[in-house]
Formats: sequence, structure tokens, C-alpha cells
Amino acid sequence: NVNTNELEQKAYLEPVTKLSNRSRFVQYFENQINKDQSVKFGVLSITRCSELQTINQIHGYNAGDTYILGVADIMKAAITKYQGAQLFRLNSSDFATIIPNCTVKTAENFTQHLTDKFNLFQQASDLDSVAYTGLVAFSKDKPLGELLALADTGISIAQTQQKNSWYAQTDTNI
Repeated sequence: NVNTNELEQKAYLEPVTKLSNRSRFVQYFENQINKDQSVKFGVLSITRCSELQTINQIHGYNAGDTYILGVADIMKAAITKYQGAQLFRLNSSDFATIIPNCTVKTAENFTQHLTDKFNLFQQASDLDSVAYTGLVAFSKDKPLGELLALADTGISIAQTQQKNSWYAQTDTNI
């Protein structure tokens, strides 16, 4: 049925960026990562748009959407270099990237590229910062909730470093 298909697409699409939303992210992780034999491991990163609340409060929601779209465009362009990489918008300020069969070392190139692009975007947009990224390696046996918590810790650490930085959470025993 065409209508059911359309509704399902809409239900999993975030309207501003046209990216898949948190529900699709969870479904993708459960179905693709845990069941797909070609994916053995990879890297999950969460990128948090640090200025969204301030922009929405001071300049309004349209300005906030413009900022989010700018970040989304940077991230969409950055993942094209990584085979099978997926980008999701989890909530108003957080994006998730899944890069399958990728090591943390390789993913650090991705996040450093993001930092460089965010720095340029920050200067052009006259912002205090743009976004911070936490990344964590995953394997088949790691529960998604634990990975998200580790990536979140990575963001907290990145925010104590220079603007728009990233942090790879390699100690998974926290």
C-alpha cells in the first residue's frame, strides 16, 4: 500500500533536515548492526549542536533551523567518504553517525574534518561554537544505551577542550 509506505517514511523522517530520526536510528542499529553479517564493528558518534538553545532564544526558531541545516549539510558531505555511513538526527540538538567496519583511528579523521568545517562555519556565522562530537567504537555485543552514554561522556570531555572539538571515548569501563 502506497499510503502506508508514505506514512512510514514520514514517521521516520525529521522534517527540518530530512534525515532519519531517532526511531529509525534505533531500528537501524538493532536490525542492521546487530543482524548484518557484513558489519563486524564500527564507530558511533554523537554530534551536539551547542548553540541551538541560545540561537532559538535570541534569534528565533527560523535562525535555529538555519543553523541546524548548516550543521546537517556539513555532516552529510563529510560522511560521503565512508562506505555505508549513516547520519541521523536524534533530537533537536543531536546528530548520530554510524560508520560500519571503521576503526576509531579512521573515525578520528572524520571528526577532525567536522571540527575544521565547524570552525569555518562558526567564523562565517559569528557563533561562540557550532558543535562537539563524542565517538565510541562498537561491536556486536555492546548495547546501544551503553554506547550512547559513552558517546555522551565523550561530548562532555570535548566541551572542556577547544571549540568544536571531538573526543574518542576509548575507556569503555566507565
